[in-house]
Amino acid sequence: MPLAALTIRGVQDTNQQIIALLNENGIDTIEIPKGLTKEERLEMLKPCDAILCGMEPYDEETLNQLPNLKILARQGVGIDQIDVAACKARGIKVAKAVGAVEVPVSELIMAMMLHFSRNLIEMNEAMHDHRWQPMLGEGLLGKRVGLIGFGGIGKEVAKKAAAFSMNISYYTRYRDEHDTIYRATYTPLPRLLEKNDYIVVNVPLTKETYHMIGEAELRQMRPNGVLINTSRGDVVDQEALAKALKEGVIRGAGVDVYPNEPTTDSPLMDCPNAVLTPHVGTYTSRGVLDMGKKAAWHIIETLTDNK
Repeated sequence: MPLAALTIRGVQDTNQQIIALLNENGIDTIEIPKGLTKEERLEMLKPCDAILCGMEPYDEETLNQLPNLKILARQGVGIDQIDVAACKARGIKVAKAVGAVEVPVSELIMAMMLHFSRNLIEMNEAMHDHRWQPMLGEGLLGKRVGLIGFGGIGKEVAKKAAAFSMNISYYTRYRDEHDTIYRATYTPLPRLLEKNDYIVVNVPLTKETYHMIGEAELRQMRPNGVLINTSRGDVVDQEALAKALKEGVIRGAGVDVYPNEPTTDSPLMDCPNAVLTPHVGTYTSRGVLDMGKKAAWHIIETLTDNK
């Protein structure tokens, strides 16, 4: 019987449901516990045909010690921690949970935009401090949102932004031929940064996108602009972002991802105009389960005749 390992941390009973799905389709499972040394972890993974993995790295050295591995199925869509070329050379399939992450991540992005448009956190803190302090909000009606990246997450944000009657533009390397469906207008990056109230970054981390938003790009943004990053920490130069926030170059930022995670010393933590969350874009009970099931089905389809 094929063997799959789960390295992910479930919430509630999600891992049990994922294990049951794999077992029902003829795949045996093991869970990799926390607290193992690298050597202990590799010893448990060595006999496995599949790994349902989180964000831990799989480099060439690691892959060389996994002789039976046929598929790495990510519980998510980011694969920057996986040496894809090394996997391809070894015939190891790399799969992503496309279709499960877009809704929860877009919800978090909208929540961040709503915070900046209505001052929710500040007014809540004032009320709990026994101060009646109304703050004039600007709302989202008619505001401009610029999407850097127009894949599944970008399109889901566009759908939600359209429901708020926002003006939507986007930048990608190539224009999307279906953009009118989402009421979105293709815009070159410099113009996108200049004209929008909210800039939302959703691109994979690659050599080309590393620090694609730095000091120069931040200075192209409007002074009342807000940058939201839910992609990968290194897509945005966080030192430059912290500097821009402190100097008032832009109004605010919403950040869910960091160069090194977990982190307790990001320079953004000293910026009161930054709303920070600990990489929870997909972290809803439904989102975690859907991602796990998507990854599990990739494993099932690879190791069995079940489709």
